[in-house]
Amino acid sequence: MGLSISHKETKGDAVRKFQVTERLFLTADKSRVVSESDPDAAFLYSTPGKDVPYDEAVAFGLVEAAPVDEPEVVAPKRRRPPANKERTPEGDK
Repeated sequence: MGLSISHKETKGDAVRKFQVTERLFLTADKSRVVSESDPDAAFLYSTPGKDVPYDEAVAFGLVEAAPVDEPEVVAPKRRRPPANKERTPEGDK
């Protein structure tokens, strides 16, 4: 398929998008994206130059999903017991 990777900035966040380099079509059941020459091509999906979000590209099988890294589990910090502020008697009264 004709895709090239590009990164776009949106409101300060890096958004991963792919730029289409050829006409792509959906099949009749809209489950797959195929090239223009495929006999199953039914509906125009995109034209060259369109940016396709990463989620759509994965959903239609244009790219493989990146493996999800599991977050590292960090043990909570242990707190010191509070200081004993109780007054103790100084002597025998």
